[in-house]
Amino acid sequence: MLVSPCDEQPWAAGVPPTELDTGALGLRLGAIAPSLARGAVRRAWACLRTQTLDREPVIGEDPRCPGLFWLGALGGRGMTCGLAAGEVAADCVLGRVHDFARLAPSRCLRDGDADEAG
Repeated sequence: MLVSPCDEQPWAAGVPPTELDTGALGLRLGAIAPSLARGAVRRAWACLRTQTLDREPVIGEDPRCPGLFWLGALGGRGMTCGLAAGEVAADCVLGRVHDFARLAPSRCLRDGDADEAG
């Protein structure tokens, strides 16, 4: 079984979760499914989540590099919105218009960054 605490805390890359971390997850699982709390942890890892400043995904064509399309910064929501985000990204690649300008990569650029493209 794969489980996640769905937490969001700073973590150094390559540092495995501690028994304290996995124990806390066991307590949370025990509250909803007691039999899961008794299970052994075979493998644990911490994932890195990419975020934008506005905490929204990035989906669309890069204004600095035509033909390069972005789908990223799901910030740990890939399991819940990954399929829909993939459909939007595919539509962008195929030239289909969506009203998702708020997700466009251009919003993440500093002033002048879009102008620096060759």
